[in-house]
Amino acid sequence: MRDHMKQVLKKFTTLILLFSALAMSAAADQSQKIYPVSSPAYRQLLLLSVLSGIAPPSDSGPWSEAELRSLFSRIPKESLGTEALPIYEHLQKQLHTARPNLQVSLQAAPEVYLHTDRSEFFDQDEEWVIDHTSRSAPVDLALEFSFPNAFYGFFDMNIQNNRFYDKVTETTDSSGFFGPPISTNLILDRSADNLDASFPWRGFISMGSDHWNIQLGRDRIRWGNGITGNLLVGDHMDYHEFFKATAFNEWMKATSLIISFIPPSAYLSTADEGSAAPGFSDPISGVELFIAHRFEFTLWDRLNITVSEAIMYQGEGIFLSTLNPFSFYHNLYIPGNANSIAGLDLQYTLAQGAYLYGQFAVDEFAVPGENSTGEGSYPNALACLGGIHLIRPIGSSRIFSLTLEAAYTDPYMYLRDHGLTYPIDFIVANRAFNRSGSNLFDEDVLGFSWGPDTIIVALDAGTTSIDSWDLGMRLTYLAQGCIDQDSQWMSGSDEEPDPASLISPTTVDPADPSKDAVEHQLIISMRAEAPIGTWTTLSGALDWIHRWEPENLMSHPHVSDLQLTLGARITLAAGR
Repeated sequence: MRDHMKQVLKKFTTLILLFSALAMSAAADQSQKIYPVSSPAYRQLLLLSVLSGIAPPSDSGPWSEAELRSLFSRIPKESLGTEALPIYEHLQKQLHTARPNLQVSLQAAPEVYLHTDRSEFFDQDEEWVIDHTSRSAPVDLALEFSFPNAFYGFFDMNIQNNRFYDKVTETTDSSGFFGPPISTNLILDRSADNLDASFPWRGFISMGSDHWNIQLGRDRIRWGNGITGNLLVGDHMDYHEFFKATAFNEWMKATSLIISFIPPSAYLSTADEGSAAPGFSDPISGVELFIAHRFEFTLWDRLNITVSEAIMYQGEGIFLSTLNPFSFYHNLYIPGNANSIAGLDLQYTLAQGAYLYGQFAVDEFAVPGENSTGEGSYPNALACLGGIHLIRPIGSSRIFSLTLEAAYTDPYMYLRDHGLTYPIDFIVANRAFNRSGSNLFDEDVLGFSWGPDTIIVALDAGTTSIDSWDLGMRLTYLAQGCIDQDSQWMSGSDEEPDPASLISPTTVDPADPSKDAVEHQLIISMRAEAPIGTWTTLSGALDWIHRWEPENLMSHPHVSDLQLTLGARITLAAGR
């Protein structure tokens, strides 16, 4: 492990020296700088757009600075009230300020976590609101470099705990980090074994011009602005490994995206032979790619219409037809290699400070003439999400927002036939290094973070400001049926229960008779953040979770947990 870390540090030092030699020119324009999906700049752009009465900006991130400038130019400044003008001017300055061609930043972000229920129902990563992906790295060293107007690179070395705790029998168990009543994000316990060596979570190159951009590397992708998740691609995973090409102007955007995943042959046993997954040092063969295109249009200033189509592809090689950004993937007719999915998104600004939005996704649907229920039929797999977002300025440089959102996913949404050697579904995995020599894979749904067989309603309220305190609160109700991302897909049957006739949330999983109830959750969350001086920010989160029939078993008791997160961020940066 130490030799591995020495090699990483040696490479990072070499990169710093190399780009120090290259970046000797004065500060310059960085139009190809990439803003992540969590960027406050995009959040401010969204709020200002709706406050001015125009349609929200493109919701497929991350975004280049050139794209955000283009979207910013649509905002009619004269339509904004005096309360929102400071935010407008702040964002304008941020998007048009020259920066150093080389910048190194160091962030220290210690956090402490406390919770009240130490039982098995709240000791895993996915049972916390502030999960592994949401927790800060205690040390984060980032390098940015650019060649003006053409090229931008970013590398982020985040030193943090692994998702899975290495002191327990099951290598995919995270109870060592999430079970104790008090814990921190500091790497204190068996640090050599529990260090997450999967960094960088953000590391890429970006190139382009005023109306196009290409990004290659690791970052988080998000398609949509849902507060509970998004149906095609969500940003709840640690990272995505991808190639993305976009062309855009003020009124339309075209995106071609390829995300690469570890193929299931690396971590699943075969369905037909029952053979074990390969070991840690065994070679990985084949590819698994999420290949997608997305077309966004703004009509009449107030309406956004977005059409997306994608396939999950598995194979030993690549068909060139799958790489055609103007192909109709469904009509490739290669079910042994690919599973298609499509989406339609709408956003409409009702008036200044109010907009409606909706997402609709189709994974499987019986067209007229096909059996929708009964023996041999395929269960429909549909999902929808919608909400209303209200925005109002409150005082100088502060905006209040209120969002009401609901979502529904069919029982077999994102799942696929397990009769194949490996299922071609939308359950994907990232691989993590572990000193024990074990295969560690974190499996998750690529789209909606809550997975299939779900109904969810959320009410969110919060403030957005410039260099000042912000507060937020969210109330969430969730009903999850018995079918989840680990369930086996099943075709229709003439016997009861017929998988093709099930409606979310289900009280039965035909492949797992042990489940017998819908799990309900009520989650109340509060957030606070405040800058202290120039370099330091304090933050806190308080979450209360109540679960009925946890793990979809009526025999399990009602349980509750109060989770508290306290943290500080200290950021230092230097560049030239």
